[in-house]
Amino acid sequence: MAPNLLSGEEVYGQPIHRQYSTDTFPRPYFFYGSLMDPQRLSEILRSDIKHLPSLRSAHTIGYRCKLWGPYPALVYAPDAVTHGMVLEMQDEKQVERLQHYETSNYRVQACTLRFEDGSEARGETFMWDGEEGELREGSFDLKAWQSLEYGGHAVHGDITGAWQAEVPT
Repeated sequence: MAPNLLSGEEVYGQPIHRQYSTDTFPRPYFFYGSLMDPQRLSEILRSDIKHLPSLRSAHTIGYRCKLWGPYPALVYAPDAVTHGMVLEMQDEKQVERLQHYETSNYRVQACTLRFEDGSEARGETFMWDGEEGELREGSFDLKAWQSLEYGGHAVHGDITGAWQAEVPT
């Protein structure tokens, strides 16, 4: 069996880490946009939100968010920190559902996850795979997105520790 993570290639001076072998589960996924919302995540994964495992607050270094329309897009940025949430995918079907939701404008990218308790883990996230010129400066605000998406209705699930977006200066 191949190792869980391969590395060594570089693009734009940044190391490229290939995704885990397809038989490695559970597999932690890092979310920094609408997938931080437990209700949206349960819809995508087709799971009962009452049985959805809790999202865990984390951050990753070496990436930052820009915007593609209203959607956040992760791009390389040395020393930048992106805050978000982590959920362990249990099987390939869940990963396929995430990839379908993210569209071909995003690709899976391995990353190092850093948790609030100081622990670290290798995981995966969705990174921008389109033209850099399509992106603009800005940040994603989960609470504002939820308000627009759910029309001011109550949001289900626990998003404790969810990312608070910073406004660029």
